[in-house]
Amino acid sequence: MLSGLKQAFTGCGNIKALGSDTDVTLFVLMITIPTVIIFSILNAFYGQFLLSGLEIVIAMILYPFLFFGRKGILLPCFDYVPVAAAFITFIFLFASGGIGNLGIYWTLIFPFLAFLLMGIKQGWYWIGLFVLTLSLFYGLDHFDLITLPYEQVTLSFAPLMFVFFTLVANVFELQNEKQRVWLHKINTELKNKEDALRISYANLENKVFQRTSELQEINTQLVQEMKQKEQAIASMKQTEMKFQHAQRMESVGTLVGGIAHDFNNMLSGITANLYMAERQMASEDGKKRLSKIGDLSMHAADMIKQLLTFARKDSVEMKTFDLHVFLNEAFKLACVSIPENIVCSQDFSKGEMFIKGNATQIQQILMNLMNNAKDAIKSAHQAKIHVSLSVMTADQGFCARLPNATEGNYVLLSVQDNGMGISNQQLDNIFEPFFTTKDVGKGTGLGLAMVYGAMQSHDGLIDVESAVGHGTTFKLYFPLLLDKQAEHVDNISFEKVVEGHGESILLADDDPGLCECHSALLQGMGYQVHIAHDGLEAFKLYQKHDFDLV
Repeated sequence: MLSGLKQAFTGCGNIKALGSDTDVTLFVLMITIPTVIIFSILNAFYGQFLLSGLEIVIAMILYPFLFFGRKGILLPCFDYVPVAAAFITFIFLFASGGIGNLGIYWTLIFPFLAFLLMGIKQGWYWIGLFVLTLSLFYGLDHFDLITLPYEQVTLSFAPLMFVFFTLVANVFELQNEKQRVWLHKINTELKNKEDALRISYANLENKVFQRTSELQEINTQLVQEMKQKEQAIASMKQTEMKFQHAQRMESVGTLVGGIAHDFNNMLSGITANLYMAERQMASEDGKKRLSKIGDLSMHAADMIKQLLTFARKDSVEMKTFDLHVFLNEAFKLACVSIPENIVCSQDFSKGEMFIKGNATQIQQILMNLMNNAKDAIKSAHQAKIHVSLSVMTADQGFCARLPNATEGNYVLLSVQDNGMGISNQQLDNIFEPFFTTKDVGKGTGLGLAMVYGAMQSHDGLIDVESAVGHGTTFKLYFPLLLDKQAEHVDNISFEKVVEGHGESILLADDDPGLCECHSALLQGMGYQVHIAHDGLEAFKLYQKHDFDLV
């Protein structure tokens, strides 16, 4: 019964669990104080004023212990005052008889309270003192020194009931203490385990709990291994895709390079013959038409140059220079072609950033990327292009993400826009020649192909981050040089054609058509031309003659 009451009052106020002596005492006080007050009113109503007053005093004494105990403050003699109050109350109730002379029966509750509040050992001391006091009253009544308000048969039968209830209380408290000790042991063990298992496995034996914990650890390891395998598989798939993409780009580059080389030879012959025809043309209208054809040929030649750059078959002169200094000027030049409604910003880290590269190609890279960004943000609100330059260190994670990367230091050039973005389906194709998402007539699809080829020529890396509707960021990684001996970077300049005055030129080419048209062109400009159709022939001619130009 008391166990059920304990569970019913668990959680009241600050009492969170009836597992300790303090909690039990507070629980008893919570029950006792209102009960004593109620009985004091009843006793006063039936004329038991002395008993009623005593109960009021007892309630007033006990209340501070309950009040401060619920706040976590234990007053002196906290464990003894409640049992002493019960002792005095029941002795006085026994002596006075109470309402209907039932006081002698109320004393049967004392053994339960004594064991509950003080435990088995201390409880027996209090019960012994209680029995001695009752015996004293029995003796005084036997010698007619006082008169107890009970019949003789009640006085004879009450001690037997008291002994019976004391034994019952003792057995009950033994079970409670055993249960409390067991629960305390279980709680101590479970506190060292994981919180998730504390409630679920509270009633399991220690061996079962340990095995369950081991199984959970094994399961956790398996889950981690599965996650690692999934990550490894995903990384391997990504690496395979990038490798396949690199192979495809290499194959396309080989094909494009061969075609572009032959086409470039044909264009060279066309432009040479056009130049000679224009020099010999008397009609102004004819000259204009030939000039128009020349412009178209030069445009085609520029496209071929970009294809050769993509295929890495264009001759590129590499020099060591500070990319930070160069891009400061290149950025200003690139911004000229950007409309004023687009905000162009830069964030270049301080310090030297030496690379080995070709200034012309890098300037073309920046202009192509900024022009692409310009086209991507035409419909964007508050259109922005941001260019940043910094030094970064490649770690293992970076190398795993970009298969061709090696650990070391790189100069990172980043071009970011807040435009419409690129879909995942298009990202794999954006560097392929003639692939474009622009409208017909607004792009050749060679800008990013040229960027790709130029980065390959610089042993650099490209990474693209983009999402539809959230803009695009191109990240270009140039290997950083530790050798900081800079070389002079010439500006691009175009000089006028220099007419010859009989100077001797050795012209070597394996294409007979090119040899013929270039020889005629140079001779028409006043030079003496000797033709060699292969390297061996050119070497023999070089030994025999003193040439001004080869």
